[in-house]
Amino acid sequence: MNPQSKKWTDYLAMAGWIGQLFLLAWFSLGFTGGDPSLVHRLSPQAWLLYLVWGLALWQGIPVAIPWLRKNQAFKTHYQQFLAPELGRFYLFQVVLFLSWIYDIHLSMMVFALLNGQLLVRLVQVISLKPILRTNPWFLKFPIGALTSSVLVLALWAFYDYCIRIGLGHYPVLAVTIAGIVLMVLAGGVFYLYVKYGNPALVPPLLVYLVALLCHHWPRLSFQAQDPIIFYIVLVLLVVLTSLYGRYSYLQWKQAADHKED
Repeated sequence: MNPQSKKWTDYLAMAGWIGQLFLLAWFSLGFTGGDPSLVHRLSPQAWLLYLVWGLALWQGIPVAIPWLRKNQAFKTHYQQFLAPELGRFYLFQVVLFLSWIYDIHLSMMVFALLNGQLLVRLVQVISLKPILRTNPWFLKFPIGALTSSVLVLALWAFYDYCIRIGLGHYPVLAVTIAGIVLMVLAGGVFYLYVKYGNPALVPPLLVYLVALLCHHWPRLSFQAQDPIIFYIVLVLLVVLTSLYGRYSYLQWKQAADHKED
């Protein structure tokens, strides 16, 4: 990649990130959390949107790396392996948010799935390149958290699209597919954590499950409330938290033993 191309990929990623913030603000200003057209069994409580803002701002660090980091070897690896993919991701993300704002549900689902696949590749690349894991708060952790969040969005968009094309008319099937989606999501994210060793993958999913559990809490009046989904989410939350805590402890212990040796 020549220097001119490097600059363009840097600017493309930065422009895409800024565009995403603009569209997120646009969406947030019109977000009510009570619009029936936005609510189904996998809809979390509206407070999750505030945490999405925090995550979106954190994502500014990876796209600003060309201007923040002085290590030439790090920047070379970043430009070669990550910058083009980040530019593509934020371009897709802008299309995804526009699709969401204008209720083009098939487009939203397709671009969410494409972005999920793209980010999993980035997590893999970071896991294979030790230099890209230096100072993980700059790259490894934000990309991991973003990957998990986009995978949540992708499977949410898949279920949302199923509801739009008529799944909601078959309650038993809708609950079954919602449960399968949640189990696939939890199993997939934890598998990626174990495979690539990025601890930031799991917390966004746990937060989503908490927001979903709150919506299905029996004493609350959520129009799509379902006791079966409540218990599925509760079990997944307990199991995933336990596995995450146990595996993180084993990783920490292994790292401590390695230092002593």
